[in-house]
Amino acid sequence: MPKTSIAATRTPSLCPTWRFPNTRTPINILDTDMDRVNAFCKANGIKKSTFFTSAYSFLLAKYNNEHESPFATVFNGRTEQKFQHSVGMTVKTLPVYAKFTDETTVLDFLKAGEEQMIGCRKHDLYSYTDMMTDLNLQISLRR
Repeated sequence: MPKTSIAATRTPSLCPTWRFPNTRTPINILDTDMDRVNAFCKANGIKKSTFFTSAYSFLLAKYNNEHESPFATVFNGRTEQKFQHSVGMTVKTLPVYAKFTDETTVLDFLKAGEEQMIGCRKHDLYSYTDMMTDLNLQISLRR
């Protein structure tokens, strides 16, 4: 497969005259499209969630006319065995930061996203108290 750079996937700039409808238009992804996404992800060792999160981060950056995009996503928070079958709100918010240049290949961008998401999941139980201790900061209950 040829290497495709981020620059080769430029989107048209937003025109001030564009009008966006107040209704949502559904996007239909055909089974054949998903088969291609599944095959690509499997061949390159990338989770589908990372594929679509990276696509979102790229679109967010392009929408803002930037080469980076910070945003947050959610993780189910059930990594510990004791939570596997529990009922309750265990969703965690994870920070995501994507950055690319015109020379960044799509595959490199996706692999960087995969590495970041693995790191986020690996450290999902890093508590506020641990962070304050590691940074040698005092926990203050006063405002």
